Amino acid sequence: MTLTSMAMSKAEQKKDSSIPTTAESKKYPWGLSVTLDDVALKKLGREREDFKSDGYVFLVCKAKCASIHTNEEGGKEDVSIHLQIEAMDVQTEESKADKAFDKAYGNDK
Repeated sequence: MTLTSMAMSKAEQKKDSSIPTTAESKKYPWGLSVTLDDVALKKLGREREDFKSDGYVFLVCKAKCASIHTNEEGGKEDVSIHLQIEAMDVQTEESKADKAFDKAYGNDK
């Protein structure tokens, strides 16, 4: 599985005025974050102690394309795709993430 960096270039950051104002969130497009509340953590068998601020985790998820929106204004077309995560797993180690992905979707290597 190859991961694609979603960080925006400085030009993209200047162009996108809809992004939040914190320095870290400006690096990535609006809407590319996942918040796990107590209910979600419990379902995933995770606790607060499993996470470290500025640490990394690996997400494996299945998402449904819930809607596609196209908006044309001033000759410019904007598209947004709403993905609803229906099932997911969170791993704190890369090797476990690979195993979880392979279990769910098969090993395509």
